[in-house]
Amino acid sequence: LRHLNPRHKLATWPAPPPSGSPAPGSLYPRAIRLQHSGSSNGTLLATFEQYTSGTPVFPIYRSTDDGNTWTQISSVADTQNGWGMRWEPQLYELPTALGNFPAGTILAAGDSVPSDRSATKIDLYASTDHGATWSFVSNIAIGGQAYSTNGYTPVWEPFLLDVNGTLIVYYSDQRDTTYGQKLVHQTTTDGVNWGPVVNDVTYPTYADRPGMATVAQLPNGNYVMTYEFGGAPEGNYAVYYKISADPQNFGAVTGIPLKATDGTVPCCNPFITWLPTGGPNGTLVV
Repeated sequence: LRHLNPRHKLATWPAPPPSGSPAPGSLYPRAIRLQHSGSSNGTLLATFEQYTSGTPVFPIYRSTDDGNTWTQISSVADTQNGWGMRWEPQLYELPTALGNFPAGTILAAGDSVPSDRSATKIDLYASTDHGATWSFVSNIAIGGQAYSTNGYTPVWEPFLLDVNGTLIVYYSDQRDTTYGQKLVHQTTTDGVNWGPVVNDVTYPTYADRPGMATVAQLPNGNYVMTYEFGGAPEGNYAVYYKISADPQNFGAVTGIPLKATDGTVPCCNPFITWLPTGGPNGTLVV
């Protein structure tokens, strides 16, 4: 789950790790381009895990020149647990209003974890000024010790998606004793109150570990989810995908290994997005 490799750290985007940072430095970059924020449309916001011997935050960088230059404008700090915002940040811009939050609100979700890894919380923060300041919104999920070994009970890797005014958060969940790890989601219509846990990807073998879900919408209205499948017959952590007309019913769909035309099955940490270019149906990129 935690594929920590120093070769993966950010070199110059948006900035190198601070001097003296412990390995691996920086990981898990995420960026969005604002589309629902009026005069700020086109602005890029980015964040990442930033390793430190102190209390970690998710730094927020902004670019107004298509990513050529970046300026840090804020940080998402843990104001609730005293642990720090440590792992797996996710940025999302609301396309429509959600509860008291207007369209254009920037959401940040991630794992709050103490330095001794004794617990995990997926917490949600919001910015109504395009990332300049942040406030706590809600706790989404609470898990146990932050170890990816089967038998521990953490929660990991949130991914946000708004569908017709309902915010969905997909995440990796080790709390169910039937599965080493599974992929689940919860929903909210106000950002504060979250519905029950719903299974999206499970496998009958306890040791299997589907993880790292991301979701994109296709132009025909369907939704496609990618994930890594720990224990896949094609190779450990092979990339799989599912396509569903209902983004809250991936659990009814069978996962398919992603196989390139030359037979290659990629491994690990997939992220999917849809581009409107390349043909009449656009292009899916993983």
